[in-house]
Amino acid sequence: MKKKLLVGLLTVVACFTLGSTSFAASVSSSETSIESTSVKPANTILAEQYVTYNALHYPTAADVPQEYYYEDGSYAGWIPLVTLTYGASENTNYWVAQYKGWITN
Repeated sequence: MKKKLLVGLLTVVACFTLGSTSFAASVSSSETSIESTSVKPANTILAEQYVTYNALHYPTAADVPQEYYYEDGSYAGWIPLVTLTYGASENTNYWVAQYKGWITN
């Protein structure tokens, strides 16, 4: 019984040792640089839309819609609000909303 327990324990220790050694070796020998890339999901396009809202109808930033429904041919979907800017002209105050996101067909 003691012999089986000892063999089992040595097997477990050997597995952990080999696993941690190969992991450590792969981490320490890694000298490649990783480039940041944008992954484009299949059957999608990146949609961007700027919309101007009259501040009379949208008095606060919270009143501006957080999503915008965008259509381009067979591609359609809701894209999120990414930036919101308040502006004023001689006659009116307004919000300029930028919506941007991936849509599918």
